[in-house]
Amino acid sequence: MTKYHYVVDTGYLLEYFKVTGHFNEGKHKLVAEKFKQAAKEGFPVYIPVLVLFEVANHIAQVADGSLRKKLADKLTQTVKNCLEKRDPWIISPSKELEADNRLLETLLKFSTEYSQEKIGLTDAAVASEASRLAQKYRSFGHYVHIWTTDKGLKSKEPDSEKSHVV
Repeated sequence: MTKYHYVVDTGYLLEYFKVTGHFNEGKHKLVAEKFKQAAKEGFPVYIPVLVLFEVANHIAQVADGSLRKKLADKLTQTVKNCLEKRDPWIISPSKELEADNRLLETLLKFSTEYSQEKIGLTDAAVASEASRLAQKYRSFGHYVHIWTTDKGLKSKEPDSEKSHVV
């Protein structure tokens, strides 16, 4: 059986959490189904920590205070479950020293390559995580995809995905 690893970008989480001004119901349903299918198949889903910060920034801008609180609570509870149980996703990187080293690697790649391609630091973190996972799991025949609504970032995907939400 082929195994897949998914690295998730901000756009997918904005759709998943239905953040006002950053989702539409059709895309939300497609994204939610992809997460559900990955869980059913037992395929790991990785969320770079910088993506969580960006999602939180978008939640903080939601005008309706009660909805903003509800979204913030849902994000917090989800991250808590991820950190305690690695469910439903894996927050990466997960160790301080590893985080420091990977942040430095990502910043170096950002300054030498991604910034020239107009790819921001959060997207650079997503692409770097996907690249790291591809190197780690390629010898096992695993595939790595980037779940994003950003075409530029999607072009950095280690393995082309046949069906994706754009």
